[in-house]
Amino acid sequence: MPISKPQRSMSRLVSASLGCLAGLVALEIGLRIAGLVFLGLEQRRNALGEGDSAVTILCLGESSTALGGDYAYPRQLETLLNEHAPPATSFRVVNGGRPGIDSSVIVRDLGKKLEEWRPDIVTVMMGINDGIMSFVDLNQYQDKPLHRRLLTRLKIYRLVRYFAIALGAEDESRRHARHLEERERSLRRAVDERGDPLDSIVLAMFYRRRARYREAESVLLELLSREPNPRATVDLAHIYHDMGRFDEEETLYRGVIERHPDYGPAYRWLIRLLGHLEREGEVEGLLLDLVEASVDANSTIELAKFYRGEKRFDEAESRYREAMRIDADNPYAPIDFASMLREMGRTRGAEKLLRRAARTKMGSAHAKLELARLQMQIGRIDEARRLLEALIDNPPPKYMPAEFSWDVRPYDSSSIAQELARLYRGQGDEGRARAVLERVAPNRMSLRNYQTLVAEVMAEVGRLVIIQYPVRSLAPLRAMVPEREGVVFVDSEKSFKDAIADEGYNALFLDHFATDFGHTNRRGHALIARNTARVILSEFFGVDDPDLSPPAPRSDR
Repeated sequence: MPISKPQRSMSRLVSASLGCLAGLVALEIGLRIAGLVFLGLEQRRNALGEGDSAVTILCLGESSTALGGDYAYPRQLETLLNEHAPPATSFRVVNGGRPGIDSSVIVRDLGKKLEEWRPDIVTVMMGINDGIMSFVDLNQYQDKPLHRRLLTRLKIYRLVRYFAIALGAEDESRRHARHLEERERSLRRAVDERGDPLDSIVLAMFYRRRARYREAESVLLELLSREPNPRATVDLAHIYHDMGRFDEEETLYRGVIERHPDYGPAYRWLIRLLGHLEREGEVEGLLLDLVEASVDANSTIELAKFYRGEKRFDEAESRYREAMRIDADNPYAPIDFASMLREMGRTRGAEKLLRRAARTKMGSAHAKLELARLQMQIGRIDEARRLLEALIDNPPPKYMPAEFSWDVRPYDSSSIAQELARLYRGQGDEGRARAVLERVAPNRMSLRNYQTLVAEVMAEVGRLVIIQYPVRSLAPLRAMVPEREGVVFVDSEKSFKDAIADEGYNALFLDHFATDFGHTNRRGHALIARNTARVILSEFFGVDDPDLSPPAPRSDR
């Protein structure tokens, strides 16, 4: 019986479908085999031989990397590596950091940096400028359909997605350049037409963020020639700092203080500059002048923080109490004061202060987290668990009014989850600990930029060192970047916490810009450099040098 035309068409369609399916299966298998082959090649490429010399290391980051001049961690890293280098190997370390940028700028400029320096190893410390909240709740992503989850595991899907992104990258770059040109014209037009001082300040900051310092300086000098403006003067001082013109920077700050003795930012930035110049002996006098000029709670808290950092606890306590008398509703004085008392073992006084702060709107979540930590310390595990479970289900708001850095403490869902997981583990409940940690992950901006940077660095260089900020846990970074040959991490949490307990906060930091840590001074940069050198030498060169181990705590603690 002859086959009808519709039957022949159906047969061809089935054959074609089966052929396509077989081709896709073969492609999937081929991609997976190619991945295994590439991994083997990558492992061999990552093995730096002893005969390699002049190893170039490019250090990427924002102000935590860029600032410090001769004592910035990249400069100290170069010295340490060359002191402990394997035979016939030398190191050159490039400071590729830039103040005031976020991870998007680092990723955007990555290709140019790699082409310019052609490094053998890249280090990166980034993310602190990516926004107030470092983490988002992942519950909204837990119930993806099964077909979506299976699709994202296919190599073919990832390949198609990669090409789609690659094809759009150049267009995106052109769009970004056009946007910046239009933005500059708009800002320049506003300055010319309105003459508002704020327009000039915004234009200058636009230039500064793009390292166009001369143009930024010109805009602000033109504004200041028309009228005195303390904010514009301080912004001009920031530009001079970026350019390394520290004498002119100091002159501008002192001029503002003389003309506007109640303008707090000038004091604060001058204090940071003095720390950078290692003139710490002048800081206390400036803080006392600030308190006398402003007579507000926040300035008094800054002085208390300074005394606490110097381990002058009686003077710190006096200033915290003074701040609470000035402003009874300010939550930051009792919270910080309680933290100091808890570390000193005065738990009853700390608990009283935290319960008071927990009743305020601005300090409630922060105080409750600190209260939970206190309850864990004194063994009230059930109360600590209730506090943390309530916080994890009702995390603090993403945005709050903030004039001072400690107004936006990083006590978000991640910090709460880590404390709750620690509590569960202490009770032997590893399952609940893992479950609560899976609820949080890096914010989209940090996650996307870390993954983009890892992919590009591994494709072009093959060795990447990811450095966590001082005192912070390494867990969030490990959650962002899956384990991969050639990618290693530097953990600075314990070494910094031990050093703070031993020497005091001020021995390592210039300020509190990130609230739980700040810009590091020479000693802090040295600790980052030591931690990083130890990882680079052990992971890439097989050198475990005991001289690079963290120093033992002093016996006179």
